[in-house]
Amino acid sequence: MWKMKAVIEDSAMFPIIFSKDYCLAQETYPSKYVKGVSIPTLELISMRPAVATVWTHTAEVEGHFYREFYGDVYCTVDNKNLYKADPHSGLTLFMEGTTRGRFLGPNTFLYVQEVVTEDSSIQTTVVTVDTKTKNKLWERPIPEDRHLFYGCLLPVDADVIMLRFNSYDGFDILCPIDGSTLWSISFPVDYRLQGDAIATQDHVIYVLHRDEGTDIFNVVLDTKIYVHKKYSGEIVRVIDDVPFHYGHLIHYQFSSGILYGAHCDDLYAIDPVNGQSFSHYKVNLGCRSSCLKIIGEMDSKVILFMDAEKDREISTAVVNFDTDCNEITYKQHFDNFFHRRRNIEVNKGFLFITDRNAITHIYEWVPD
Repeated sequence: MWKMKAVIEDSAMFPIIFSKDYCLAQETYPSKYVKGVSIPTLELISMRPAVATVWTHTAEVEGHFYREFYGDVYCTVDNKNLYKADPHSGLTLFMEGTTRGRFLGPNTFLYVQEVVTEDSSIQTTVVTVDTKTKNKLWERPIPEDRHLFYGCLLPVDADVIMLRFNSYDGFDILCPIDGSTLWSISFPVDYRLQGDAIATQDHVIYVLHRDEGTDIFNVVLDTKIYVHKKYSGEIVRVIDDVPFHYGHLIHYQFSSGILYGAHCDDLYAIDPVNGQSFSHYKVNLGCRSSCLKIIGEMDSKVILFMDAEKDREISTAVVNFDTDCNEITYKQHFDNFFHRRRNIEVNKGFLFITDRNAITHIYEWVPD
């Protein structure tokens, strides 16, 4: 069952788990204000044996970033340098002159550098750095009609780089070795990317969607899955008539290579590279229900966040679904205070739900 572990007030972002014993949270309200700007605070929380704050660190600027790579958490608190967070000693300087970014591998860090030119325009450049020597490996200017967006390519340490078109109707894939363009794709007219693109060992996979119809009452949902060879861009296959449609209802399981999608109380699964058809599962809560989000996986189970309506009362439920046995192995209802809140995730055996009052509720999975 999911057992209440802790409550973090004034939390703006999900905690990141260091281990089973610590988690890191960002707080914004109440917070330090500088010239009317809200300055966030990082708080490291011990989860065992009792919940307690180990250390806090107040940022210097409003802009903030932190993310886990290879078991460590990196962050910026001044928009000038990259820091490494340690569960015991706090923040230590990891690399000067870098801000938010991501790893391309265990020893390469990528970030964006902005420079004001003589004509007062801003030139944006992608820069990669060797994390051991701190030397620059290569840099490449980003065209004005492109942008680097860290949150649209999984995994977070993927070994290729995506530049999205500013019109959101396509992207470039760049080589991690020298920043050159490996291939580009322009989406069919009116289609938009749903969820994140996925970089596997050999392929790039993504879901495109459009609403087709004369008005909101006569809409046909049209969704396709595209699979490309990762380094050449060759289209391996296009899957039409996809039965699920929106990004928060799509989840890729890297361990199995299965892409999951939900629509109402239906769960679908397919191997997008080799699968011949969609597997279909009915997630029956015994009342009128609908999936709000696929929030992750745990112990080979897909974890769903669903709403349920019974006797005109609406609640939400976290559901563990076993696709091998085609059954719900566990479900836990919450009151309607979390109704339709999508700020929820599962991370290393913990469940995080941030409610409408910016309070994060942490639950720990405790086997029966």
